[in-house]
Amino acid sequence: MMDEPTVDNFADGSAPSWLGRLAHRIAIGATLTMLLATVLVVILRYVFAKPSIPLQDLAVWMHATAFMFAIPVALAKNRHVRVDIFYQQWSSQHRAWVELVGAIFLLTPVAFFLLWSGWPSVTLSWRLLEGSPETGGLPGYFLVKTLILVMPALLLWEGGRRLVRTVAALRGATAVRSDHRKGAC
Repeated sequence: MMDEPTVDNFADGSAPSWLGRLAHRIAIGATLTMLLATVLVVILRYVFAKPSIPLQDLAVWMHATAFMFAIPVALAKNRHVRVDIFYQQWSSQHRAWVELVGAIFLLTPVAFFLLWSGWPSVTLSWRLLEGSPETGGLPGYFLVKTLILVMPALLLWEGGRRLVRTVAALRGATAVRSDHRKGAC
């Protein structure tokens, strides 16, 4: 049985939720790849005395990828940091107002600032087709740097989705879930 759409429920059955599911899968895949690469780096270095710079790069790059995709997923799943001591005691209406104010005055400006401040670095990296800063490392560092723009874009996407649901909740179309920890990407 599907949950009714609420401010705190990302899996509301709407078409755009594929983006959140994709971000979640990328974060999981990157985490598993990072773990495997790290284990291989340790084995190669300390068992076989054969360090691998490209494998070290892969571990670091997958860590960055997992982190940058996990941030919007945490927002989508409502697992982000918030002072829940008060929030869980508030009425549905009060929680909706907190979500609205947070999305408009905190999330949106921060995401736009990250896009604005990251743009020069990412565009320069693409112009140079920047490679690894490590000698003998992996090419394509510019792709990893692109995540500096992808993460805030995904935050804006999810923030917009939350904003629409919050406005709907305030207008009485849906309720803000009292157990804010539920929701699925």
